[in-house]
Amino acid sequence: MRSCSCYNPTSSIKMLRKGIISNSSRNLLCTYRRFTANAVSTPIFPWRSSNVMLDRLETPNDLSGSPDQDAIGLWKRTSMVGRHFRYSWLELLIGSWKQPVAKDMGWAFQKGLAGLLSRVLSVPMTKIDKGIAGIDLDTTSPKIESLGNWTEEEDKDAKDFIDGTLEERLRSKYNSIDPKIHDVRFSCKPISYEVEYGHVVPIITREVVAKDPHLLELYQDFIGGSYSDIQEKFKRLLERAKNGDATFTLVVDVSVQCLERFYIADKETGDIIQGSNTEEEVCHLVRFENTVRQDEKHPFGDWIITDWDDLLEGNVWYIKEDVTSNKSTKQQEL
Repeated sequence: MRSCSCYNPTSSIKMLRKGIISNSSRNLLCTYRRFTANAVSTPIFPWRSSNVMLDRLETPNDLSGSPDQDAIGLWKRTSMVGRHFRYSWLELLIGSWKQPVAKDMGWAFQKGLAGLLSRVLSVPMTKIDKGIAGIDLDTTSPKIESLGNWTEEEDKDAKDFIDGTLEERLRSKYNSIDPKIHDVRFSCKPISYEVEYGHVVPIITREVVAKDPHLLELYQDFIGGSYSDIQEKFKRLLERAKNGDATFTLVVDVSVQCLERFYIADKETGDIIQGSNTEEEVCHLVRFENTVRQDEKHPFGDWIITDWDDLLEGNVWYIKEDVTSNKSTKQQEL
């Protein structure tokens, strides 16, 4: 048992002796899993299921790069998102436009989450309970345990689905969970959705910048330039971006209040190794993006989830790293 040499030798010997005396391979397996479980620091399924308010909701920050994070500044930038939905200034002023937009994004959140669970757990979307009442998945239920092997076609369908609902960097945070080793219980019953922050990134998009990173420098010079040279920088940026004068990226943060139960358990022992079997009221902060053009209709239904609960620190791409505020060590390592 060299792999256990990092633990207290005395307690290790005592635990192993109990397993040997009982002549039970299951006890030995449980002992080994208890040793190795302490060494696992990375969650199996990165998910924040907490009733503690997220820092960015406690201290307002829309991650737009603007130093103006007071109520007026936040309202102005969020209202510009509303204008792209063709809402009137009165609707923007009283905030009535936010609820239908938040509800649309709430539905996108459930679709993206269900798709992710389907892919990582190898469970067809049709076997995951979802709808107005939320998402409910229990891998120990008969309808899940009776499933056959996950086919290549099913895997491709699940991959194609989440490719259209979750941004690439967010998807890369999640690996497959072996249903032969772990049991998963996940239920999320939405209570309310609310638009918290929003802003518009003109001219450039995530995809365009990925193909031409130099555009980001031009864009940063443009938004930080003086009035005397802003027209020249704007012209250079448009020439490089191609049709950028009609293209906008909408970035919106929506809080999702819900009743949630989430845990991952060891299938052999039944021990919960992540999460809790207690249903709690939690709040998620989900970040969405949508690319639109001036001549398009309301951009409902095509939202991409780029981050949730700041797992990727907002997954910001439109600000040069050396000027992005509130960068944590965690983000720099991503």
